[in-house]
Amino acid sequence: MITGWMMSDKQYLKYKAITKYGEEFFGEGWFSNEKEVYLNAEKRDMTIVDLKRDKLTEILVDLPIVGEHIDENKKLNLSETLLFFREMLSMMKIGMKSIEAISYIKKNKTIPINIRKKASRMQENLEKGIQLHEVFLIEGFSKDIVAFIKIGMESTSTHQTLELLISKLVLEDKIKKTWIGVLAYPIVFGLFIILMTIGSIIWLVPINKKVIAQVMDGGDNMPVASSFIFFMTDNALYFTGLFFAFIIGFYFFHKAFRYSNRSYRMWFGRQYNKIPFLGTIKIYQEYANISSLLAMMSNSGFNHADTINNLSPFVKNYIVDDEIKRISILVRNSGLSIGQAMQEIDFDPVITNAFVRGETVGKKEMHKFLIEIKDLYEEKVTVSLKVLNQSAEFLNNLAMYILALPVIAIALVPQFDAIVLLIGKI
Repeated sequence: MITGWMMSDKQYLKYKAITKYGEEFFGEGWFSNEKEVYLNAEKRDMTIVDLKRDKLTEILVDLPIVGEHIDENKKLNLSETLLFFREMLSMMKIGMKSIEAISYIKKNKTIPINIRKKASRMQENLEKGIQLHEVFLIEGFSKDIVAFIKIGMESTSTHQTLELLISKLVLEDKIKKTWIGVLAYPIVFGLFIILMTIGSIIWLVPINKKVIAQVMDGGDNMPVASSFIFFMTDNALYFTGLFFAFIIGFYFFHKAFRYSNRSYRMWFGRQYNKIPFLGTIKIYQEYANISSLLAMMSNSGFNHADTINNLSPFVKNYIVDDEIKRISILVRNSGLSIGQAMQEIDFDPVITNAFVRGETVGKKEMHKFLIEIKDLYEEKVTVSLKVLNQSAEFLNNLAMYILALPVIAIALVPQFDAIVLLIGKI
């Protein structure tokens, strides 16, 4: 480990104790040494029967501290990160070791210079004997990526770890690009409103002096098209103001929501998760990531309690995180298997069934089931993103057509007024 960057000298210890009433008690936390755990237990009339150090939790907790030492300009964005791991995997598929693959990336001049510089520094650190996940740690890769590699190295091959990691990053990239596209629509819509406002002030008002005069006189005989144009001219500023008020209001609501009471956040979160193609996208993404991690850990020596407990740092949706914590408590305190605990809290039925079946037939089959589930949920995310993008495009086009009506009316004012008068005579 890289002790110079550790959060503290303490160890993260997990323990099992027996109370004076004969009940089992499980606990965990940061301690200076094992003696401290025994002394604390003695004060509470408990006897420690099992005690172990959890190095993985220490690594996960310490990762954000390490990230502060990396210059933001030297960090790779999502697309560059994907390129790096794809190149690394392609080299490992033809028999190279991880250090050889990184050395190849350093020498490949078709790869951007910032990625090659990073590969060069990584190679130097690997040659010093630093472990692969620690090298990624030093270079400022995200907490998710480093911990994913760490778990993968303890559970399965580096080759398969990279495949699952690339799959995870591709999904994140799809979601990011789709949301950028979706959010571009209201921005374009807002710009259109602003242009309408400017056009109304500069162009419509001078042209429609006659219309304004008619309004001042009472507007009883004002033709329909002219009335409509004047209404849009007069209210364009209001529409623009409403648009910006909505954007500003949404920003402050988001800030207030983040720091609100947990029970309120949970309630709003559950309602949001029910919205088709919005809440479900994040849930499906979480389930795909969980399936990848569980698939890797199903090959390893992690016991049930450790396996489910190690998921929590990766879960970003607090509804799913709450479910994971409940499963962890059941597994640790009730002696249930992960599959049984999932059934107990009504967790996602697809993942639950895979675990129930996997726990019956063995690790190899469970691994296979979980990889299939990962693929299933990634496909669900892809379909949902496509529908979301199409829906946003349709709503944007509809809004643009509605706002374009005044422009059409302006072009047809003489003809439209004549038609209205003609119809009135008929």
